[in-house]
Amino acid sequence: MIALLEVFYSPGAVFDRVRERGTWWPPLAAIVVVGLLAGALMMNMISMSTIVRKQLESNPQTVERLGPDGIERVANNPAYKVLGYAGAIGLPIVIVAISGILMGALSITGQKVSFKQVLGATAYAWWPYYLLVTAMTMLIVYLSADRSDLNFKNLVATNVGAFLDPQTTSKPLYSLASSLDLLSFGLILFISYGLSRVSKVRMGTCAAIVFGIWAIYVLAKAGSASLF
Repeated sequence: MIALLEVFYSPGAVFDRVRERGTWWPPLAAIVVVGLLAGALMMNMISMSTIVRKQLESNPQTVERLGPDGIERVANNPAYKVLGYAGAIGLPIVIVAISGILMGALSITGQKVSFKQVLGATAYAWWPYYLLVTAMTMLIVYLSADRSDLNFKNLVATNVGAFLDPQTTSKPLYSLASSLDLLSFGLILFISYGLSRVSKVRMGTCAAIVFGIWAIYVLAKAGSASLF
């Protein structure tokens, strides 16, 4: 478990041990625990109904379709309280899926690498990113004078989308701009570094693989945003 701290100041040593032992579960377990705690704290600081209401009201089509009463009814649905904790479990599943994609991409290089090694590198790289984003989110909400006025779609404003008006900007452009995020680029580089250490593939090659997969995701997300 010490690796959860060591990855902050000596990541190379952590990734080298992942290559040797294939350790992957500590960062995923830590993400679940932190996610559940953050969800509970968030529910105490601001209700889930407020978050859902804010999200619904940000879409003019939804406002027109549901009206004020419909939005209030949907926002107070008890099921959303359960969904408030879903990210704690959903993110590890996403990391596992991404690791499978990365393993398939790395196989093109001809270098033999196991799924546990790729999963361990991806999970340990994701852990500092997740902890930082979660801490920043909680701090922003805690310090906010009017929490109901927060932009929950873009709460941590480290991306280009934070400087655009979501009401007047086209959905595909806003989605693309929101993906141009400094913290996300840091995550891409850190995952690339971890993969390079566990697979012995050059850092540049790993970065090209990770960035390529990210670019496909961003373009697909921007394209789907135009449909809704």
